[in-house]
Amino acid sequence: GLYRELAELFLSMGRVERADEVALEWFENCGDGAAQLLRAQARYQRFLVDRRREDGRLVLELCQAAAKLLPRDERPLRLELELCSAIGAWRDARRLVSQLLEQSP
Repeated sequence: GLYRELAELFLSMGRVERADEVALEWFENCGDGAAQLLRAQARYQRFLVDRRREDGRLVLELCQAAAKLLPRDERPLRLELELCSAIGAWRDARRLVSQLLEQSP
């Protein structure tokens, strides 16, 4: 819980790099899928500012890893959908909407 609160605090303060570092440490110590999701959120915020390809790719990887660790949680799919919509990846966005509708009709 402490890792989560600290990482969320850094993220809310706009300290994206520090939030990512704390979430990575959290994941390495606990293997929690929520840590991967928080890392994805941090990278997504950074992607929106810089539009760096590497950040976008990492957001996708982290969302997919979080979705595997949190199979019933919609948040990784929703974040991945947000990214796909932001970059115009409509085929992937439709696939994600379909998965979200299957999870909660």
